[in-house]
Amino acid sequence: MSVYVGIGLAMTASAMNATGMNLQRYGANIEKNATQRKDKTWGKRINILGVVLSIACGIVDFISYGFAPQSTLAPFGSMSLIVNLILAPLLHGETLEHIDLISTALVMVGLVTCITSGSKVPLLLESMSELSALILRPICILYFLALVFFVLSGMVHIYLEERAGNGARKSVGIFYPLIAGTFASSTALTAKVMSQVIKLKGNILLIILCVLGVVFFAVSNMTVNNRGLSNHSPLFIVPVFSTTFLATNIIGGGVFFNEFSTFTPKQWLGYGLGILLIISGVIAGALLKGENMTKTMRKLGRRRTSKSRHRTSTRNSKHR
Repeated sequence: MSVYVGIGLAMTASAMNATGMNLQRYGANIEKNATQRKDKTWGKRINILGVVLSIACGIVDFISYGFAPQSTLAPFGSMSLIVNLILAPLLHGETLEHIDLISTALVMVGLVTCITSGSKVPLLLESMSELSALILRPICILYFLALVFFVLSGMVHIYLEERAGNGARKSVGIFYPLIAGTFASSTALTAKVMSQVIKLKGNILLIILCVLGVVFFAVSNMTVNNRGLSNHSPLFIVPVFSTTFLATNIIGGGVFFNEFSTFTPKQWLGYGLGILLIISGVIAGALLKGENMTKTMRKLGRRRTSKSRHRTSTRNSKHR
């Protein structure tokens, strides 16, 4: 039963995060287009409400890890796509396309498949020594070192390529969401460890270290992601970030907390299919919609160019 409490909390956190981001965007648009001081103040208040929701989402997410396996909760981060489908037309006047409905359907089917196939047994530890033995296994240390190596090499690659003037290339830009997604999953993993330390009444120093770890990874995630979004299109950054976060979150939970040890071949097949459906829904939706938006922008550009040429020719004929 506690697993379903965790799932409910994870769904709530995902909805809060998506709502918070949409309110921040809505408030920013009001501020940008406001002509009166009263409207600007209203926009700022909506923006602050969005920030508060995004922060509160992290707290609810943290609580959810105490009720269910991390690999079970990880796929619910993609629920933000469903919430966006509802809020985008209401707050931003965006038009729903067929691809939005298809990608959302893929995500929903993937979520249901993950729920039915994932682990229903929450982590049950009786002492801090059990927790230490679990996370200090050689496979956990190797996984941690692999993540550190990947992040550091990715940062060096970005630094060298940007110094060489190649920062606009996608081969460089892709490392921003890859690194940010790794930081985001590390935030979730550290929060899960902290919830277990608190539950087992561990040393206060360990709890403080976990809190510092959560803050460090969360700030690093936001910093790297914002840097990537400032240099590259969100239609490119967001899908890669979401996929990286989902994949590393699942792998991290499975490796550190041994959550896949009880999986049967049938569960492996169902869970893998569910993750594949979710990733396909997120990437296909973003890329195809981005392609449609690009085509629309090109059409608008062509129309403006033709209108401009028509006006120029009209003026020239009048002068003659």
